[in-house]
Amino acid sequence: MTRATILAMLLCSPALAQYATNARIDGWLDRTAMLESGNKPAAVGDKGRSRGAYQIQERPWRHYSRVPWRIGAHDPVESRRVARLILLDCERACKRHHKAATFANVRWYYQTGGY
Repeated sequence: MTRATILAMLLCSPALAQYATNARIDGWLDRTAMLESGNKPAAVGDKGRSRGAYQIQERPWRHYSRVPWRIGAHDPVESRRVARLILLDCERACKRHHKAATFANVRWYYQTGGY
């Protein structure tokens, strides 16, 4: 096999595609936490309706997690897991509506709950 063939196989591998997706979503998660709360896990906003670094409201929280919202939304690991699932659904919403899955478009769905 030539180097070009090996490189092409690596670039097309599902593992590499998954790695790229994870890296993109991780970047979006970091940006979302900074924009929503300054990355403060203890944050409470919207007159108590949004909680945690990602400012997730109770209704979507219950859809993605079995951990109680008032506790879990402030847990850095669980809230990041939930926010990741929400962002992935927002990305799918972009694709369903024939919009580019850019951070700006995904964030719009995240903020409006249109996922």
